[in-house]
Amino acid sequence: MQLDDTRPKEDALESHDYREDEMEQSGTLPDDRQVPKISIKLAKHHVISWKILREAWNKADRLGKNFICVGIYKVLNNTEIIPADEETVRKNVCWSRSNLIIGPEGNIRLFDPGELLDFEAPSSILPNARERVDLLLALGALLMQYRDDKGSDTPTWTLQFNNAVQALSARYMDICSFDRSAWKLFTKAQVVWGISGASNAPEVKQSIQGFWYRGCVSAQCVARLFPEGMPTKKHKIGISKDGVKGDRLKDLKQDLQQNRDARLKAEDLLRNVMRKRAARLDQEKLAKEALDNNDQPAMVLATDELRK
Repeated sequence: MQLDDTRPKEDALESHDYREDEMEQSGTLPDDRQVPKISIKLAKHHVISWKILREAWNKADRLGKNFICVGIYKVLNNTEIIPADEETVRKNVCWSRSNLIIGPEGNIRLFDPGELLDFEAPSSILPNARERVDLLLALGALLMQYRDDKGSDTPTWTLQFNNAVQALSARYMDICSFDRSAWKLFTKAQVVWGISGASNAPEVKQSIQGFWYRGCVSAQCVARLFPEGMPTKKHKIGISKDGVKGDRLKDLKQDLQQNRDARLKAEDLLRNVMRKRAARLDQEKLAKEALDNNDQPAMVLATDELRK
């Protein structure tokens, strides 16, 4: 079954407003302190993008590699039974709540990965959800390798894929929620007050969304996204021509350090799963080579693409 590239309809999102400390207010402010209700524009962000999932699925289907399609569907829907209806399958693959994190829309999110892989799970979310996100990224990197023109299901790749499916199936869960602590404001929302002509009372005349970023990227990634003393090529809003420096860069690096342990834990978890499976198949050497050749695959692939 080939999956059409059309995105199925998605469910509506719940609304979240900016807090007072996330706004900068100006203009003719009301005498009594008021916190205006300004909603954050939210979207569902794929951990493994819909494009990566679809292209890997369709290639596997064309080549008769059914185990890959079954593995993808099992990871996302906790079952190996693939429905006969293509639209149902497309919706369940594209909008699986086990592969989505809610956050600010791409146009108000710095370094939105778009059709690539998202970044590591933030340390603020529950440990089991953090493990799932980081394992999803490892699986996503494998699917990116496979969908490439030169990609194939080599013994090494197949071993890694099966191990990732096994680890993720044991940690299936709904991660589709807005964890406010996972997101950091790069620039605050701007709220401008003015006098209403009818009541001669202050009212919000204009509001501009803030810019957010995920406080969850590795030291390797932050060095590429926020190079000290270098201009940012892709996202210029709210960033000085000299790049990110001083306290802002310090805060970003602190975020990275706090998430280092979580990332290493997920890597150790996947390593242990691979070793156990390799031992059972008497392929310890093959598993070790697979790990050595695929260190932090999500970050290496995603950030290389993002900085092109």
